[in-house]
Amino acid sequence: MSREAIIDPVFDPSNPGESLDMVYERLGFDRQQFNGIYAGEHTALSKGEGSDIDGVREYEVGDPWQRIDWPMTMNEGGRQLYIRERYENISPSVIIVTDMLQTRNKVENPRDNPGEFPEQLLAMSAVVALLRMAQVEELPSAVIASDDNGIVLPPRQPSTGRGHIFKHAEQLAEVINLNDKSQKPDYLLRDLLSEVGSRINNSILVVVSDFRDEEAPKDGKQPGWVEPLSDLAGRRNQIIAIETTNPWDFKLPETDDRIMVNGEILYVDQVSRDRYEKNSKLQSSAISKSLAELGVRHVTLSTVEGNWTTNLSEQLKQPKTSISSFEDNIVKITKVGTKS
Repeated sequence: MSREAIIDPVFDPSNPGESLDMVYERLGFDRQQFNGIYAGEHTALSKGEGSDIDGVREYEVGDPWQRIDWPMTMNEGGRQLYIRERYENISPSVIIVTDMLQTRNKVENPRDNPGEFPEQLLAMSAVVALLRMAQVEELPSAVIASDDNGIVLPPRQPSTGRGHIFKHAEQLAEVINLNDKSQKPDYLLRDLLSEVGSRINNSILVVVSDFRDEEAPKDGKQPGWVEPLSDLAGRRNQIIAIETTNPWDFKLPETDDRIMVNGEILYVDQVSRDRYEKNSKLQSSAISKSLAELGVRHVTLSTVEGNWTTNLSEQLKQPKTSISSFEDNIVKITKVGTKS
């Protein structure tokens, strides 16, 4: 990265309040971050007194006379009254779900940090940024997060305001500071999505993850998180997937014969490097293809891109990833993931 490049601040678990302010200063006050999700794509789903007409039905005793559809009634000969059904104008909640508190994502030694900042802190920065974006658009929000063993930030009533966001930031910082020993997770992204699946409906659901806590699927099988994410989409949620990456997701460094990857020390030679790179490409392809098939909006953030706030904002405004373009997305992610 060039000297002139701006390195955005990231969430600091040792000082959540100050780092929160620094992230928010970089974000600004753009009210269009959820463009195409809140404005346009998300339809109010409850019957009520709103402005969107759902259809007509026969009049029932107790229906307001003001909602009688007189043209429809007259077209039917006036023998039966018809009522205009309307949707209630509602604002969806923004529910942010993340598994990035797993200790495999924590980096203590700067030598083991492949990027401008640790991937876990990039993910937590995205979480607090999304809380801020929701606040600016006056949408209630909440965070559900898991570590190696289960949910550590359980569902809370979606709300707004700085105090609400700061409480989430404090809880995230507390978990990061407590979980200091890297290990393989027993509780995976698929488990998190399955557990929260019945609790989230009619919302804007943002999943912040590297989507890599399982081995690359073989024989054309889908990653384990696909089925519960599909179920969530079926519950009338509009879904955004924010994938965080670092260079070692794609290629191991040439200089070391052992390396810490996802909580494990790997002893590497050229054969294992080639095998790792091949499996990484398969995994990246499976992630992009699965998200495209689900029809969710796919955003990628890399630890080698210092201007992550701009990348996040700009990608949220882009159209959803289509199945026809997922291969192009893989090429883009792989290029971004390589630190020059």
